[in-house]
Amino acid sequence: MKNRKTDRVVLQSSYEWLTQTETWIYNHIKYLEGWRAVVLCEKTLNLDQFPWPEIYSAESESLVERKIRGLKRRLGATTFPTPFERAARRTKARLLHSHFGPQGWRNLGFADKYGLRTIVTFYGYDVKRIFTEQPIWRERYQEMFARIDLVLCEGPYMAGSIADIGCPKEKVRVQRLGVDLSRFPYKPRIWDGSSPLRLLMAARFMEKKGFPYAIEAIGLLHRLKPEIQMEITIIGDAYQELADSLVEKEAILRRVGEWGLSGRVRLLGLQPYSRVIEEAYKHHLFLSPSVTASDGDVEGGAPVVLIEMAASGMPIAATKHCDIPGVLGSANRGLLVEEKNPSQLAETLSKLIESRGQWEALVRENREHIERNFDLREQSRSLSRIYDEMVSR
Repeated sequence: MKNRKTDRVVLQSSYEWLTQTETWIYNHIKYLEGWRAVVLCEKTLNLDQFPWPEIYSAESESLVERKIRGLKRRLGATTFPTPFERAARRTKARLLHSHFGPQGWRNLGFADKYGLRTIVTFYGYDVKRIFTEQPIWRERYQEMFARIDLVLCEGPYMAGSIADIGCPKEKVRVQRLGVDLSRFPYKPRIWDGSSPLRLLMAARFMEKKGFPYAIEAIGLLHRLKPEIQMEITIIGDAYQELADSLVEKEAILRRVGEWGLSGRVRLLGLQPYSRVIEEAYKHHLFLSPSVTASDGDVEGGAPVVLIEMAASGMPIAATKHCDIPGVLGSANRGLLVEEKNPSQLAETLSKLIESRGQWEALVRENREHIERNFDLREQSRSLSRIYDEMVSR
């Protein structure tokens, strides 16, 4: 993907460029109109999947520079690496867009030094869970909210949550996360009732994803309808550096064993984005049982993969968590269940099985809703207009 040729430059700051579960950042800057995006990051990942022509990474700092900056950060300073300074000087950027709340705070000094207008997008863990892990972020966020120009988030639930933690409402704006509909052609799923029913889940293993509840729901469904053959595919894995993610993986595997589903579950681990899309069209139903975790962690908005699966023509079995209701058509929305309720989720799956002849109407409504409200190119144009507004003030 070639970067746009324009004098207007927006610096895109993400701690890592880019993890496989943050594809929406890449997708949105690909289709900016009238803006050239330059990436700033601490380290690079998966460049084969997310190439970008202009990346300034802290990895290019000298060892001494990194050690000094690391010490300053531990002491609470809002430090920034010299590659970021080089990017600001060379590009003459006017705007800085930071992804995730903590990154926005870390960039405050950098933005002030180079006179940059500032936007920060929140995505979920940075709204609630972060305070459980490090309460100091409440104070840091207040400083950030006072100094930045705008906060973006993906839906009204998250907008309310950001206002609740102290951001002035006039600084909060909903900017939806779009999906690339060209990569998700509409193919309504059809299940004949006799072949195996194939169920798909996809996410990193975190408590807020609710996978153990989905496994239990599938187990309950199997007891209720033992005549139905089911095949379950799980794409995802634990964050090896996070103890609670490893605990969640153990809980998922334990639940699979407890419900006698070992022979029916395929665990594919983390997969490239292209493989996720490939698997999508091999399955009939998508499960997204998100919950509020014990430490307060939430989706914030709605999982982007849920929107993508719905756009592809797959019925969705999910919870009423955060902004999930807003991304689906009314028929599918009516099937959403309360969080942490496997019996309700099993009932929804049973209803979908019994109404398989009516799936086409349900998934068509989902697709039309997503085309109107979550088309990636239109949302990128919307983001471009926000950038225009920021620099014209």
